[in-house]
Amino acid sequence: MKSKMSSLTRCLRASVKLVAADAKFADRDRQLVVVTTVTPWHEVPRIRHQVARQLTRFYNVLFVELPFGSASKRDHLKQIDDHLLVFSPVRLLRGMGRIWNNVSFIHRLYNSRVVRKINKVIHRLGYEQSLLVNFQFNFPQIMNDPVFKMRIYLCNDEFLASASTEGKRKMLWKYESEVANAADICLCVSTPLLTKLKTATESVELFLPGHEFSAGASDQQLPVDRNENNIRVCFMGYVNARVQFSWLETLLQDQSIELTLIGPVQVPEVLNELRCFDNLHTVAPLEGVKLQKAMMNHDVLIMPYDSERKSVRAATAPNKLFQYIACGKPVVISDMPAFLRLPDKFVYRASDAAQFVNAVHQAFTEDSDEATRARLKFAAENTWDARGDRLRELLDLAQTAPEVN
Repeated sequence: MKSKMSSLTRCLRASVKLVAADAKFADRDRQLVVVTTVTPWHEVPRIRHQVARQLTRFYNVLFVELPFGSASKRDHLKQIDDHLLVFSPVRLLRGMGRIWNNVSFIHRLYNSRVVRKINKVIHRLGYEQSLLVNFQFNFPQIMNDPVFKMRIYLCNDEFLASASTEGKRKMLWKYESEVANAADICLCVSTPLLTKLKTATESVELFLPGHEFSAGASDQQLPVDRNENNIRVCFMGYVNARVQFSWLETLLQDQSIELTLIGPVQVPEVLNELRCFDNLHTVAPLEGVKLQKAMMNHDVLIMPYDSERKSVRAATAPNKLFQYIACGKPVVISDMPAFLRLPDKFVYRASDAAQFVNAVHQAFTEDSDEATRARLKFAAENTWDARGDRLRELLDLAQTAPEVN
């Protein structure tokens, strides 16, 4: 333990030595927004990336890949485009992650060091103050830095579900409640998360994801072309432990169904058990127009998530929901209690594998050009551009905030 503590001390004393320090914004007249998250920039896009892209419409954005789960071997500043830079602080030393995760005072000391690094990069980029959108629930130190004149906490998951003990859950909630309380406003992607954070602060607003697809591209596929002997079903997203693989197996046992999985596979050993079915197809992650076209070539889109998981039960609108709807297709989901209520023939629910297969057939049978147009109209009102406009409204409140001394 002594050697680990001395290693952590060296880590805390480390200075910022930027690689690619010549990275800079094209327009310094724009305000700066710092986005903090453990998610790397170069991975399949999630809500963090979509938010950052929206912010570049109006601001310069410094996207910080926090080192708590990072693989970065050094402090690195990378230019993505004229209005987006990515800062990757050096990762935690090997073996230090467990200490950081479980020892509160070490957690706070290290977090404070990371904040100082971020602060130095902000000043190096020529800014005295910045706006903040923080995705990291256990990072209260960033929320209290006076360099930020407007602070948003964007809560996109039920992070307390990862706690293995009641003591750990209380510690994580202490961190998250500090983050929420220090925020000028908290944005939550589900009603259960909103209810939870209201116990820490009244400044909470529901902020559902959107989509970046073109509704017009879907409309070009009208009228709907269906073949009752070949129902094309698609799941798009991370193929991980949240997915009910037994439900997928039941789907595949129905020879009228062709199932395609699009996205990164995080549990290959489980998926390999399904590869004996010749009506299963897997596709590497796609983005943008390619992703939309691939999904539009299916009849029914699915979310077979395990509703016993706390994070799934807290879901109101998974990030893929509006992408699905923007393809004009019916959606079949497991019975998620907090899921967004949508118009008739948008979403079909099931509580077990047999019901799930039946719901797929029902969604396919009841689909129509009229239902497709209704979904596309709804999708047009729920774009990421609309969400980005709301973010700008919230951040622009900083214009009237008093100057920090």
